[in-house]
Amino acid sequence: MCCTYPSLGALNSYAIYEDQQWWRLFTYAFLHGSFHHLFGNILSLLIVSFFMMPEVKPMGQAAVFLASSLFSGLAFLAFSQGIVVGASGGIFGMAGTYITLSLYTWIKTGQRQEGLVVIGAICIINLLLSFARTTSMTGHISGLACGFMIAIGIIIYRELNANGNAIAV
Repeated sequence: MCCTYPSLGALNSYAIYEDQQWWRLFTYAFLHGSFHHLFGNILSLLIVSFFMMPEVKPMGQAAVFLASSLFSGLAFLAFSQGIVVGASGGIFGMAGTYITLSLYTWIKTGQRQEGLVVIGAICIINLLLSFARTTSMTGHISGLACGFMIAIGIIIYRELNANGNAIAV
């Protein structure tokens, strides 16, 4: 996920801390280091989004992507240094949300979730790819963790609404 074009909006720890360019926490997720990188992220995003559609509608998916990207960027700043670009943190967040919601549905209803194998395989393959020198393991793991946390919030919200409990907003 490393990029040689830090001036274009990459998540650059120096630019954020020294130049106060906090907007990079959002822009880095929409930049990619190569066509191969972009293609891999688009393919993963389409697959995850397809399976996620019954559980989380498009606006919710966008919110999960953005929140996971932000969380992933903050984790990168906290635990890594350098320059990073790519949508992987957001995509891993969406995958983590889907996996958690699907496992919950499977446990609760016994209804088999077809996408679990596909999304699980995508996660495993991409986590193995995280060991490459130019890939951010921090971004992938933190995005996945954020997705798990978002899904737990969704499950709690749905359960409270299903039981007729009022939720003050």
